Amino acid sequence: MGGTENPSAPQGNADGPFICALVVKSWINSRGCRFSPEPSVSLLSCSPLPSVPPTTHPFSTAVSECYGGCAEVDSETEAVAGVGFLLGCISCKTREEVPARATVDWHFKPAGEEKFRHIFHYDHPNATVFHPDFRDRLEWHGTLNPDVQTGAVYLQNVTFNDTGTYRCTFRRTLLLSLSHQLVIVEKEVELTVVAEASPELVAVVSEIMMYVLIVGLQLWLIAVLIYCYKKIWDEHERHEARKALRAQAELLQEKENGGGDQTEKLDRKASLE
Repeated sequence: MGGTENPSAPQGNADGPFICALVVKSWINSRGCRFSPEPSVSLLSCSPLPSVPPTTHPFSTAVSECYGGCAEVDSETEAVAGVGFLLGCISCKTREEVPARATVDWHFKPAGEEKFRHIFHYDHPNATVFHPDFRDRLEWHGTLNPDVQTGAVYLQNVTFNDTGTYRCTFRRTLLLSLSHQLVIVEKEVELTVVAEASPELVAVVSEIMMYVLIVGLQLWLIAVLIYCYKKIWDEHERHEARKALRAQAELLQEKENGGGDQTEKLDRKASLE
């Protein structure tokens, strides 16, 4: 890992502890806040710590200040002709507590061409549109303070000529206490313009699941109705069978009772004769 020395660095065997300031310089790629594998480190200055009596070493704690979070989200890439579209571009600082100032530039390369055109520049609080094709069509929808982390612009009345590659460039100056450091971040958005918005995958899956659920509920309801009807019919059949058996038993009993009376009458008649 390469480094540079500073003339203010202590030389030789200096007495006492020293506090040194280091600056780590690295590039951040277009996919997020990631340092390069071999950053360069520069030693800016070293100064001796103030001497403290051995008997009076106090314990101190430092509480860092809290800052709002920042998340890098990719821009949408499909626009519909005739409506507006938000070109998203977010570049988060690796250390929120470090003050900074940033400017944002947008460049456009039409489909089939090889050269980018400078179309927009933002330096808080001023926004400037350079290319006549985008005049009165680009609006700043990013951070409204000098420390820009969201560099989104809104493109009104999208046309098919807007198809191409958009490059967003952050030039961020970190306002360090000892020196200022420039960090450049570039991101690209491949924009496609269509006549009608194509349904998103989530919407398509949701619609399919809705129809599957409706059909499934209908089949389940039909199965429940068939089951209930069959159960009621079986109960009716059993009731009719019991009713027929009861009627048959009563008929047999009546026949048995009728035959006994006839025999008794014949016996009584024979005894009288």
